Amino acid sequence: MLIFSACKAGPETGRDGEKTVPTDFSFYFRFDVHGISSYESESGLLIKTTDATDPSRYRATHVLTEAERGEIGALLASLDLSSYPDRYDPFNAPDAEVKRMTSPDQTIVLSVTTPDFSRTVTCQNVCLGASPESGYDEAARRFLSVCARLKEILTSTEEWKKLPDYEFYYD
Repeated sequence: MLIFSACKAGPETGRDGEKTVPTDFSFYFRFDVHGISSYESESGLLIKTTDATDPSRYRATHVLTEAERGEIGALLASLDLSSYPDRYDPFNAPDAEVKRMTSPDQTIVLSVTTPDFSRTVTCQNVCLGASPESGYDEAARRFLSVCARLKEILTSTEEWKKLPDYEFYYD
């Protein structure tokens, strides 16, 4: 799986100066405990978990509906991804002396590609189960809110619902 990490240019700007993601965008989103779940929009590959004795049972293909694609495009456009560092912890300020952590933790990877823009933000081993309001500043809260909504959209699809229950659970 190829994840782009170079930033070429920012998202396009609409008529009212609002940022818009072109209709020909693609994205990759990895989420959940240890990053066991993911979605890749170009192929439609939806993975519920990689932590299973037979991970192939937890894979499906979901092609985004027009409504999902429009909402996701608006969500991604609401972020100024180029302002986020490549490695990011939205729960802890870079200069925080005391860090908030959980065990287990989660990994979030959000990668967006358009014809003029490519950016990946990786949140490795960050707090699990914390609400978007737990972000350390407004940009962190916005990032977490977008990721929470992406997860909600993907886990509410019929394809996700048809996948078997998790084989392993985390405390």
